[in-house]
Amino acid sequence: MMKVFLCETIHPEAYRLLSEHAEIISTRDRMGEADALISRVITVGAAEMDAMPELKVIAVPVPYPGAGGSPRQRMRGFRGRGVPERGCGVPGAAAE
Repeated sequence: MMKVFLCETIHPEAYRLLSEHAEIISTRDRMGEADALISRVITVGAAEMDAMPELKVIAVPVPYPGAGGSPRQRMRGFRGRGVPERGCGVPGAAAE
């Protein structure tokens, strides 16, 4: 089963759906096991990427109002490491 490092809280229904398809890791002491990373607002730098050698994809919701920088700016640590970034449109996110 895929292991997903979830950096922040997400809607309970989204969490339930994700947990049906992946093991959710939400503590930094296990982030090294992650195959995927879902991040809404944190910056992922080189140190975080070094801690996740198994990482295969990063999912970033776009746009996210008030997120402090663009998703590409916040995900600068993955560049040059062969990890694809996938922007994930979130309908209605700006309304919440």
